[in-house]
Amino acid sequence: MSEVQTLTPIGQSFLDALAERDFARMEKLFHPQVRFRGLVPPGIREGATAAEARSWFQRWFGSTDVFTLIEVSTDQVADRLHIAYRAHVQSQQIWQEIAQQVYCSVEQEQITDLALLCSGFRPLIEPPGEHLERKRFFDAGDQGCADGPLEHIAQLARSLRGEQTLEVRATNPSVACDLPSWCRMTGYILQQQSGDRYVISHADREKE
Repeated sequence: MSEVQTLTPIGQSFLDALAERDFARMEKLFHPQVRFRGLVPPGIREGATAAEARSWFQRWFGSTDVFTLIEVSTDQVADRLHIAYRAHVQSQQIWQEIAQQVYCSVEQEQITDLALLCSGFRPLIEPPGEHLERKRFFDAGDQGCADGPLEHIAQLARSLRGEQTLEVRATNPSVACDLPSWCRMTGYILQQQSGDRYVISHADREKE
């Protein structure tokens, strides 16, 4: 069985490409003959090449006016990579929410098989103002900071505005020392540290 740290960086690269809607970079993570299967509310979606797999994500998210990941996680289930995310999207002034769970087989640092379960685009009753997006979430699982999650934590932290906070779940004991040190060095505020939960806010919040 592959070690966790050999698979989760692929998941983080996928999430980074998705967050930036860089579908060309996402396609490079797929094996040229990747097997893609997606279960979405209208039915099954399939693909047999990297370009076809990429096309589904681009069709879903490429034309939205606003695309914001509000909750992400990547870990491993036995020999499968698990990626989960939830996003708020806006198209033609209409706000919606979508969640997807992805399970992947990885060989030689490429995704060879991808199975996806999608909630579909669900309407938001209210636009996602600060009261709905005040807290963002990242699940680092049992990775230590040296294993790679700091890059994604930094990306999410840079996107914080106003009273928004980032909640991090991390079960690796080393994070209890490493994450507070990272916050001090980078100017972020560690508002709360309790068990495996950490809450980070932007330094500008102290000035409010």
